[in-house]
Amino acid sequence: MHPEIENLIDMALADGVVTEKERVIILRKAESLGIDKDEIEMILDGKLHQLEASKPKQKEKVGNVKTCPACGATVKSFTTKCLDCGHEYRATKGVSSIITLTEKIETIDPNIEDYDDVIEGIISNFPIPNNKEDLLEFIAVGISKAAWGEGGIKKTWADKADEAINKLEIISINDLTFKPHVDNYRKMLRKKKIKSNINMFFLLLGVAAFVALAYFLTT
Repeated sequence: MHPEIENLIDMALADGVVTEKERVIILRKAESLGIDKDEIEMILDGKLHQLEASKPKQKEKVGNVKTCPACGATVKSFTTKCLDCGHEYRATKGVSSIITLTEKIETIDPNIEDYDDVIEGIISNFPIPNNKEDLLEFIAVGISKAAWGEGGIKKTWADKADEAINKLEIISINDLTFKPHVDNYRKMLRKKKIKSNINMFFLLLGVAAFVALAYFLTT
């Protein structure tokens, strides 16, 4: 990621909340640097998800009722979905899948032989989350990694994000509130893949031109 954008995002996340003004400033800076604003949005949302996942959850039960963490509505203790906003929740939550995967990757020494192959294997073999909340976070971070990664690792993140999008579509097939998320993430990933293919085309074209020029100069 561009250091100026990374610095702005870090400053915006310092208080745990990204205001609309901060978001506009970050996107405006990205545009001035020629960086895709949609990709920055995905990175910002992914970091926000990670920040929220790392916060300790407050106890929700109060007698025989509890409060929905999404809209504040009062619901019965054993309800697993808020009838007011549709938010699904659990009394306890472990470490999110994307945090576990990221920590696993960070344990690998970047100086080892075949580092890229090892990282690609870890990402490819990592199990996709089973709940919608984890899937949304996994997809957001996965697409941001695919946008800013390198070589094969970049493609592996894209494939993993695609796999997670497909799973989210399957498990939320009867929940229309998630369809916009699925469509938006799929659109973002498709856009990223097209851009990556175009960049690869021009890279190969440049190499071919260089080889042709070298041949011409030596004959």
